[in-house]
Amino acid sequence: MLKQSINISNIDEKLHSQLLLENNSTGYSSNTLDENSQTGDVLFDQKLEMATEGLEPYYLDHLKTRLSSGNALVISKYILSMKLEVNLSDNHRRSIITSLKLLSEFLKNKKSFRDMTHEDVIFYLDSCCRKPESVDSHHKWISTYNYRLICFIRFFKWLYSPDIEPSKRQKPPVVQNLPTLKRKEKSAYKPSDLWTTEDDILYLKYCKNKRDRCFHALAIETSCRPHEILNLKIKDIVFKYSNEKQARFQKQITNKSAEWTYKVKGVAFDGGVEAGTNRRLVKLL
Repeated sequence: MLKQSINISNIDEKLHSQLLLENNSTGYSSNTLDENSQTGDVLFDQKLEMATEGLEPYYLDHLKTRLSSGNALVISKYILSMKLEVNLSDNHRRSIITSLKLLSEFLKNKKSFRDMTHEDVIFYLDSCCRKPESVDSHHKWISTYNYRLICFIRFFKWLYSPDIEPSKRQKPPVVQNLPTLKRKEKSAYKPSDLWTTEDDILYLKYCKNKRDRCFHALAIETSCRPHEILNLKIKDIVFKYSNEKQARFQKQITNKSAEWTYKVKGVAFDGGVEAGTNRRLVKLL
């Protein structure tokens, strides 16, 4: 079933006003959620479609078919509320929907989120995230455990206090006294897992694909995330040429809280800098 794309700006004013009103309401009871989901089928579907807009179709399908209508509606309202509070990325939306869906499914969809207890959350984290030493000797499971926990804490704080400013919301009893865990290892990777300078030079020497060579060089010099490099555009790059005829560029990436400027020094392609090098380099990106 194909998901119809719905933009909040194209929805009638009545629906948009109701969403804003619900985001400022004082929590949701399981009875109210069931009534809303049963008596307002059109509105229910629109909310789910708005919450999953731009994501893979199976996210919408899972909300409709794998969860109770009440819990699916709460997840949708939470996503829509988060869109009003922060600049919510698609990856963050995927993670939120997945985490909350797994929690609801773990409890066999027999409990609404409002009815879940402190013990339910602990039971899920210990059963689904924690792994024995024999299975995960490097304790990589702790990263998943902490991420799920942080997601749940933020969600339940909103669920019980949606009308309060996000920074002032208090932890409800369901997620109180649940600290994140610390890993024994400083890093999940061993020194032998990382490339050495010699490895990088060897790769750049024999890699025939200019695009891959450019990507690898930028990743080494800037430590940018892959999507940050792949999303580079001509307007993002400012070239400065040194006396040694080597290209330099600055890339500003806007974050929710700050801006960073990455500088790459001494990067030379095709034997030096010539007319049109800047455009050739961008094409390689």
